[in-house]
Amino acid sequence: MKMTIKITKGKYKSTASIYRVIRYILNPAKNPHNISNIEAVTDKEIAKIVDSFKEVQREYRKESGKRILHFFVTFPTNANLSYDSYLKIAFDIADYFEYHQLIFAMHELNKHLEPCAKHIHFAVNPINFYTGKRLDINKDNLKELRQCIHTIVQDSIPFFEE
Repeated sequence: MKMTIKITKGKYKSTASIYRVIRYILNPAKNPHNISNIEAVTDKEIAKIVDSFKEVQREYRKESGKRILHFFVTFPTNANLSYDSYLKIAFDIADYFEYHQLIFAMHELNKHLEPCAKHIHFAVNPINFYTGKRLDINKDNLKELRQCIHTIVQDSIPFFEE
């Protein structure tokens, strides 16, 4: 079984970028089983989430640079996990970003991935709401993140290999 982790390459320097990424991830048409950490996916709720990301950035005067981190984890089509298992995996991955605002949702439809490959999108506010420090995703942090996700998924999928 193969799993992939992809960090999107967008610059995401505007407040509109925060809105676009969050709206895309929370799109109910892409998440028909509502596997997400957000209960009410409405335009009003999306606007509140975006405002809360912006407020943390404004509070710490970190309104320049990358405004949102967007990545996703794709699972093999033969993973045969329950929706509860996908949700647990997503929450376990979210724990890696302690003190960062984060939303996630599982998408099941994507023309660029193998047919019906389930994948979980994450949007992370790169500004730590407790310290104001910016999340730095460099080669070392990326390697650590990949290892963390690999371990979480390995514990959930028998015979998993990356």
